[in-house]
Amino acid sequence: MLLEMMKILNKIFAHNWLATIYLNFKMLPFRQAYKLPLDCYNNIRFSNLSGKIIIDSDNIYRGMIKIGSQGSDMFPLRRSVLSIQGTVIFHGKCALGCSSILIVKNRAMVEFGQNVTLGANTLILSEKRIKFDDDVLASWNCQYLDSDTHHIFDERLNKELLMSKEIVIGQHCWIGNHVKINKGTIIPDNTIIASNSLANKDFSNIDSFSVLAGIPVKVVRNNIKWKE
Repeated sequence: MLLEMMKILNKIFAHNWLATIYLNFKMLPFRQAYKLPLDCYNNIRFSNLSGKIIIDSDNIYRGMIKIGSQGSDMFPLRRSVLSIQGTVIFHGKCALGCSSILIVKNRAMVEFGQNVTLGANTLILSEKRIKFDDDVLASWNCQYLDSDTHHIFDERLNKELLMSKEIVIGQHCWIGNHVKINKGTIIPDNTIIASNSLANKDFSNIDSFSVLAGIPVKVVRNNIKWKE
């Protein structure tokens, strides 16, 4: 009985209620905010909330978007950080892991489909556009950067290289732990990316149900289907 009560109390106190109330009423219209769909967990810092959060769904309910929750029973609870100068769009249920960082620069966009789960210590930094389509599952310690974050020049051509290029993760993709996804990466539906891999280009022409692995990644297997 005591153990069950401790579990209930742990679940209650894992929520950061002040951050939850503030974030919802700061970023959402009242007709959505009072339902508290944005659910903050543990230690979280809002470094910039000058942008927009849009929930594009007909079914908005309490706790549908969990920020700082996923994997919290496996990892040290360092601070999660939200810096939103651009736009974040949610189309349905989403969970962002504990100790994660979401940085969306001015005029940039990060878009989450329905049923997206990103593990602990996720880093998302967008200066252009990053999209996670429906039913994406990603493990811990992954990073998604659609920009070089610094200006890089080709001395031979005497011109600056393209600094930012969008990232698109297709439907029903599974991303292993410690994966890095850089600018210009497009991952088609039903793809698996193996742990400790680096993706940095357009893979939209590969066969469905492929496995990508390596640094940088390449197709290592086909006709592989995963179930959550």
